[in-house]
Amino acid sequence: MPKTIRTNWTGLIVFEIGNEREVFVIYEEFAMGLKMDQWLESYKEATKDDHSFLFINFQQPRSMRMWKNFEQVLFHRDDDVEVDPKEERNTYEKKRKRVDKEKRLKKA
Repeated sequence: MPKTIRTNWTGLIVFEIGNEREVFVIYEEFAMGLKMDQWLESYKEATKDDHSFLFINFQQPRSMRMWKNFEQVLFHRDDDVEVDPKEERNTYEKKRKRVDKEKRLKKA
């Protein structure tokens, strides 16, 4: 999708995505100042039930943008700390690799 279209959206609906890379791409485009683990927690909560989805409403204040379906606000944010999504993704992937390695070592 061209960036000119993506930057003019007023809302985004995201259903469960089986490809983790695509989830990371969406996070990088629409992090909204959240750390990756915060964003992923909201995404997983919103998409855990059958037919449920994450709704991001760009017309709302930052603290009211993430919703489970159209019914429940998922994250409130009072501070306005800027987060670099790419740096957050790198940190998250390093942490995940370390945890995966620890799990493999425990099995051996």
